[in-house]
Amino acid sequence: MRRGFVNTTAIVVTMLMIALVGSLTYLLKSVVESPTEEGPAAEAALAPAASGARSAAKTAGSGPAAEKATAQNGPAPAASGNTPAGKSPEAGNAPGNAPSTQAGNAPAEPVVTEPLRDDLERYVRWLRYAENERARVRLRNQNIRAKLDALESAATPAERRQQEQQVRETARLAVTAVRDLPWVLRTKRPRVPAEFRDVDRYYRGALEQEAAVTVSALEAVAENDTQRIANLRRTGAANFGVELRRANVELTKIYEGQKVDQPFQVQSTAGASMVTELIRPEKP
Repeated sequence: MRRGFVNTTAIVVTMLMIALVGSLTYLLKSVVESPTEEGPAAEAALAPAASGARSAAKTAGSGPAAEKATAQNGPAPAASGNTPAGKSPEAGNAPGNAPSTQAGNAPAEPVVTEPLRDDLERYVRWLRYAENERARVRLRNQNIRAKLDALESAATPAERRQQEQQVRETARLAVTAVRDLPWVLRTKRPRVPAEFRDVDRYYRGALEQEAAVTVSALEAVAENDTQRIANLRRTGAANFGVELRRANVELTKIYEGQKVDQPFQVQSTAGASMVTELIRPEKP
């Protein structure tokens, strides 16, 4: 009887253990499958808020204020993968880190020369003025020569006579101006420094000869004196051309002695003469 009681008790205990294990299994399963705040419901609740935040950020990044900031400051610099740790990307452009200039690329220092003395500068300015007056007379005589060359293209004898009369009148008016040129230049000339006495002597002598030859050529054009023009063509500018070249030599000596760059030279070639265009042969 006692053995039966023990068997019955064992059976009851076993059934209770099975029931207990089943209950625990059910509870654990319920806990695992039940929804929490971090489940789908929570995600559904957070979705609108996240979408609104993204829209606000997009609007703020593309509005007028953002465009103004971008225009003023430029786009944000991209991070460089080559920037050393502890240094900003702009460190290479800092004044203290400027690349050193190689000796071969260093700019050469300009050569500074002392100007001439005031009295020498005043005479040089007058010499420039005289050369400009020579050039002005030369240009006017070139125009007269061009009109003489154009006579051959006259349509009728009457038109040719009219053009010849105009050329002669222009040459006649130019005679007085060229004849007075040496005197006008002499009245405007400053005191001649001792260093420029030889230059002045050669230059003024050449100018007077050149003016005389030019006046003779203008008178020959005004009178249609072809023989005189031929005679002037043979002598040409030989005499005063030599004097002008001598003036140039002395001028160069002055600048070399003063160790100053020579800014100009006297026009001494035959083509630069006031009379050259008047006495050159007519075009065939």
